[in-house]
Amino acid sequence: MSMEDLKQLHFFSLLWILSAFLVAALSFPQDSAAALYLDLPIADAPTKTKQSNIGLLYHPEHVNTAENGEATNLLNHIESLGYEVSLFEETLSHSTELENFLADKQVFIVPELSVGDIDDNINSQSRQVLRSFLESGGRMLVFASDSYKAFVFPQISNSVDFINDLLTISVKEARFTATGHGVLTEEAAYSVLSQGPQELPYNDLTVLLKGNQLPQSLPNPAMTLYKDSVSDNAAVVLFPYFAGELIYFGWDFYDYLNQAPQWLGLVNLALKEVDLEVRGQIQVEGHQLEIDLEVENLSSNTATGLKLSHAKPQHFKVSEAIDSNFDLCLLGSKIDCTLNSLAPKEVAYVKIFLETTEDFQEGNEVIFPFSLSLRELDFNPSNNQLQLSASPKAPLPPPADEVVEESATETSLPIAGGCSLVRY
Repeated sequence: MSMEDLKQLHFFSLLWILSAFLVAALSFPQDSAAALYLDLPIADAPTKTKQSNIGLLYHPEHVNTAENGEATNLLNHIESLGYEVSLFEETLSHSTELENFLADKQVFIVPELSVGDIDDNINSQSRQVLRSFLESGGRMLVFASDSYKAFVFPQISNSVDFINDLLTISVKEARFTATGHGVLTEEAAYSVLSQGPQELPYNDLTVLLKGNQLPQSLPNPAMTLYKDSVSDNAAVVLFPYFAGELIYFGWDFYDYLNQAPQWLGLVNLALKEVDLEVRGQIQVEGHQLEIDLEVENLSSNTATGLKLSHAKPQHFKVSEAIDSNFDLCLLGSKIDCTLNSLAPKEVAYVKIFLETTEDFQEGNEVIFPFSLSLRELDFNPSNNQLQLSASPKAPLPPPADEVVEESATETSLPIAGGCSLVRY
């Protein structure tokens, strides 16, 4: 076995240990009180790791997949950052295949639409698949098409038409240029590109959008992240769409190794995810259960699409005393806590009070698993920490009334923690 094999074995062994399922077994004596505290620290990682939930449209009837083609350039750049990229090598008319492809993706990338007419290769079902992907918290990155090429060859689509059709809006191009620069806006502070460069030189060619015609409701207004230095036109725009977002980049990735590198950094940021810490405790007093959980955003990027999912313990019901800055949804045996966004350094908390039901008996086992999902997760190289590794479509914990096998060690919340029962 090679040294590289040993490193991989060590790394995956650590991941397996960190992903041990969190189960608390409690007994409730009738005449005494107990308190259970769970400390949930983030574990250190020995090596760097990247998520592999990135998809890229890569069919020659849509994008240029030739060597040095824009789609291939994007693929090469993203892989150079250490990411694994899955390729969607069907046309967008294959709605079922597209839906299956996006099922485990956090990011879907649409390179320059430089080949063919997309209207001939997409249908209403595929459009709805893409909308559902955004609605559920996915992120799409759409790169500009060469407007001059589309003008000369009307049969070729461009990315603005694609965005308008997908989001049912009416955005217009302002101009295409290879001179000038865009400036990072204050709005960008609330986006994943908050750490982008202050100035963004225009590459050949950069397609700007008319800033005064950006939609004001998607349901949230579009955000100009890079504004032209001498006009209201926009070079990079974020379109919020329910829990997800679409980011328009006004450059097509042509000749990317010989262009202004600031655009390459923006792509890196658009794939970057957020460093979170989860803290919590469960306290038991008599026949009452109090669940306290906190999530802190340790990064300088805004975390979006945050969701904590609890399995409500069997023989318990949620009392009316619930304190949280999450939005709570109680569905049968599940308690879902969602939060649209969590600003840098902000702490979100949830406190849920439960009490036993009439069928509770002394000695009943209480199972309390929970998972955390978020669209933005990543390794933090500054402190060598392995961050929470979850998917926006991660499976919820099993309901409390289902049998949990001892071998069920996989969970979407790989954390290291200990539990201790203290009686007083």
